[in-house]
Amino acid sequence: DGLGRSTSALIKACSEDPIHDPEKLFVLAQIAHFCLEYGHYDTARECVTHAMKVNELGNLYHAGVMAMIVNQQLLTIHPPERINRILEQCASRGEQLDVLTRHRVGCILELVTCMQSAERLKDPELVEIACFGVWNTVLPLLGTDVDRIEMILNTCSKALEKIESGYHKLRILFHLELSKIFLGFGSGQKRAKRDLQSPWD
Repeated sequence: DGLGRSTSALIKACSEDPIHDPEKLFVLAQIAHFCLEYGHYDTARECVTHAMKVNELGNLYHAGVMAMIVNQQLLTIHPPERINRILEQCASRGEQLDVLTRHRVGCILELVTCMQSAERLKDPELVEIACFGVWNTVLPLLGTDVDRIEMILNTCSKALEKIESGYHKLRILFHLELSKIFLGFGSGQKRAKRDLQSPWD
């Protein structure tokens, strides 16, 4: 289709560019985000792989942050082979769920790092995209594990408030989940922070 041809042409141009033009790579990262939203995961992954080459330039660029946001969501949807091997060795569904939960927590932590990088770039739109990514990744964890992500919910809530985000529904969702934790899960706060700092310990 037209998108596939245009994307392939842009990927080819970026691959042949020894300088790694940050603006071209940012367009590629934006295409990756678009493809992720519409379920074209293979194309999104290909775009991300090339867009992340901007990191070789050594500075913080919009392209690198956007690519990392998309990449962490892709890793949540399709866990890497390392996680799949661990899942195959699990003795029960409960163990598998624990492995996936730890993996998702790791992805969320990386998304929070992306959000903080977007703050450093003073890019409110990137902050919002990162927070949407966090929320979509948080969804499978809500319920019995909601206390584990209090710090993340709080960080994103404050970030959206700081930029006066117009996505009021998203801001309300973060506040609602924080209220649930405050009312019913507060006793797990210390354990939650320990788990978040080292999800694979």
